[in-house]
Amino acid sequence: MTFDWTEARLTTLCTLWAAGVPSSQIGRALGCTKNVVIGKVHRLGLPGRPSPIKHGGKHADWKQDYQRRKASQEAVQAVVVVAPMPMPAPQAAKPSRASVEPCCWVEGVKGSWIYCDAPSEAGKPYCHEHCAKAYIKTEPVRV
Repeated sequence: MTFDWTEARLTTLCTLWAAGVPSSQIGRALGCTKNVVIGKVHRLGLPGRPSPIKHGGKHADWKQDYQRRKASQEAVQAVVVVAPMPMPAPQAAKPSRASVEPCCWVEGVKGSWIYCDAPSEAGKPYCHEHCAKAYIKTEPVRV
């Protein structure tokens, strides 16, 4: 699986990387994984960043972390322009299943399958005869 790097994506990558946005957020903005982003950063020779591993406890630098994440989110919103998704073409309404489709019950042996092709019951994939075989009512188990 490959990811196509267009000029616009490369520009966005370089801008967000320089702004200090985490690779996972850059990946979400570009529609790829963080590993794709990191690989491209290394191939482009962009400068590295310090390790995200924190030393000194779980909540040592919470205020700096919050400000960094907020700034990176603002950078992503400023750079990434979201194009509107094209609307799918309207499709004609499907007629009801019972009036169109035949029974889907398959009989025969491997290599020579044949379908029943009788009209199916409303809301069911099988005709009346095969519904009786497929949908067996069982009595509740008494303990």
